[in-house]
Amino acid sequence: MTPHDSRLANGTVAGIVIGASIGLALITFLVTFLLMRRKKTTGQSKSIPAPAGASRNEKGFSSHPYEVSEASSSAIPSFLPQAADDRTVQTKAKTLLDQIELYVENFYQDSPKSGSKVASADLTAFNSPFLENALSTLLSQATRSTPFIKHGLAYFITTSLLPMENSDATLLPEEFITLPRALKRTRNSSSQKPGYLQAISQWRVLTAYLRPDSASDQAYIVQRDRQIDNICQNFLFAFAQWSSPRHGDDERVGSLVAILKDAANLGIFLQSQPVDLQFQFPTQAEVGTGKICIAPALVKTTDEKAQVLSKPQVLVNAGYQKV
Repeated sequence: MTPHDSRLANGTVAGIVIGASIGLALITFLVTFLLMRRKKTTGQSKSIPAPAGASRNEKGFSSHPYEVSEASSSAIPSFLPQAADDRTVQTKAKTLLDQIELYVENFYQDSPKSGSKVASADLTAFNSPFLENALSTLLSQATRSTPFIKHGLAYFITTSLLPMENSDATLLPEEFITLPRALKRTRNSSSQKPGYLQAISQWRVLTAYLRPDSASDQAYIVQRDRQIDNICQNFLFAFAQWSSPRHGDDERVGSLVAILKDAANLGIFLQSQPVDLQFQFPTQAEVGTGKICIAPALVKTTDEKAQVLSKPQVLVNAGYQKV
């Protein structure tokens, strides 16, 4: 072998070594990149472990109604307003119920005006399934009328804040009532679908977030004020026999209008919460004899993740009065 051949051999060896080093570095880089990418993808799609008995259906969704992915449970609160605490809910609801009670005490009396007769047709709108008889019958027999008037007004107003109740006198914006009433009207089986409670909870919150602010929503304001005007006229006419002579109708109407506007705001506030909140009246059998319920309880039935509470939480106690 000549010196020239030796130099070629040495150069070849050096080239092989350098090429091998570069190849090894490239392979290492590719392996590291793929591992990191796989780890990132896995982290994003990670979900909360399904409870015992849960399974996956053909679309890949869990058949357990309460399984929610970590992405979905954390993404929505990041841009939506946080749920109100229990104390805030209590204060707002109790303030309205106290206003209703005080309104009747200030503007109405226990005894009807002399010579007046109870008009049952006018009182029908304020009847309640939680009284043992129609208001017209109860008022004609009562020695104290104001507890029954309080019950009738409280029942009418609180049901007007529920999407599926009192459809003729709702104080809620249309966006909050269209879907619930459609589900009720068609007897939709959606309530049996996995995640139904979570879907309804997020629908309420998203509806409140996306719809126009109530204070500047002129279409809603016109609808609400028209409804309030009708309610005031009907209520004042129905209970005119028990109106107190200490106040005129203008003052009576003005105070009721203010209460109904506060009620509308409370209804929107309650519907914007992720938890399920319900006004609940006890039956007369549960109340017992000698008294009636004049204000409902406010009860929370689900938590902020729309999980059903093992025991409903009473935020505001029901009110009672002797008759």
